[in-house]
Amino acid sequence: MACRQLLHLCRDATRDIREECDGLLAAAETEPFPQPHQSLLGCGPALVSLLSRQASVLATLEELPDFLAGDLSMKRLEDLLSISYSKFYCFLFKDLPVYWRQLYTDASILKFHLLLLRATNTAHSGQQTLLLDETVLAELVKTLDLALILAGAAGEQRGRVWVEIGRSYVDEGWGQKLITFGSLLRDYIDPSLSSGHIAQNDKSPASEQVAYLAQHPLFTQLPALRNDILVPDLCYTSPPPHPTDSSKDQPEVDEPMLNAWFGPPVTITPLHNDPYHNLLVQVVGCKYVRLYSPLHTEQMQARGKEDGVEMGNTSSLDVGVLEGWDQPARDQQYSPEEQGSEEALRKAFKDVPYVDCILNAGDTLYIPIGWWHYVRGLSVSFSVSFWWN
Repeated sequence: MACRQLLHLCRDATRDIREECDGLLAAAETEPFPQPHQSLLGCGPALVSLLSRQASVLATLEELPDFLAGDLSMKRLEDLLSISYSKFYCFLFKDLPVYWRQLYTDASILKFHLLLLRATNTAHSGQQTLLLDETVLAELVKTLDLALILAGAAGEQRGRVWVEIGRSYVDEGWGQKLITFGSLLRDYIDPSLSSGHIAQNDKSPASEQVAYLAQHPLFTQLPALRNDILVPDLCYTSPPPHPTDSSKDQPEVDEPMLNAWFGPPVTITPLHNDPYHNLLVQVVGCKYVRLYSPLHTEQMQARGKEDGVEMGNTSSLDVGVLEGWDQPARDQQYSPEEQGSEEALRKAFKDVPYVDCILNAGDTLYIPIGWWHYVRGLSVSFSVSFWWN
């Protein structure tokens, strides 16, 4: 798309942001008890006013470029991004008020507009159909990527991306990190994609960690990819309820829930069960899957609530460690007295019947509701899961 067209879109978006902010501020003056949770006013009038001023500055810069004013506006936009971003750590994402996501998104749009103005104003060509410098283009794309990835573009049907850092989400040191898709590929999937990479001397911290794009609504975030996915007919049937606990049955969903799973070898989803019937479709690579019947739930040793987070669907048993495939994490080291109990646990667990398989590209596995399952990546792997009931 030519810069002229991009600038036209930016002008429209900037105008819309300014008009919305001004309308909210005017309403706040006449309405003594506004409902902030329904609008940007939840961020407070001061931040809404600051956002509106940056939109006004951008409109002025369109007519009369001023590098000093542009630099100051960029600082204010970075302030808005930093303030809204800090709120993301105060809530679980599902509980994060939408106005903080919208503030981040709107500030990102204005930042994109300002970056594009700088690029066109400093270009030697007098026409706005020039090709953007690769560095500038990367910064522009990153700005909008973060608005989509982190804030979900503040839309009802938008996705967000966090990658899991660590072998398994129950391991010590496991965490989440916001990165671009390019960083995921370069730093965790195929380091040879990095410019200047020397494979045998790669000592970067990222290369020593495992990252997993797990249970991510990729097809909501990138709708164009959704056209590549066909929902299996089985997802439109009426499967049986939970076999042992009817309280685990969920309200009927209108359509199957799709999620993507992408990562390098040795990514692990620990032994757990899901609240829906699941079709796990392997697209690229292969995975090992082991399943235990819900009839053996008591022997799965569910974790329960940990640090205020309900983990009752996840087992405290580490299949990889019990089978000798993995070394125990630091928090799984046992005293001599405990080692006897651990050995007894290992023997008892081996007596629990299970079924297992290796999923290769093109394979689909049906995992009924309530069934405990452990999933282990054997290669670079991309999978799609379909939850339905």
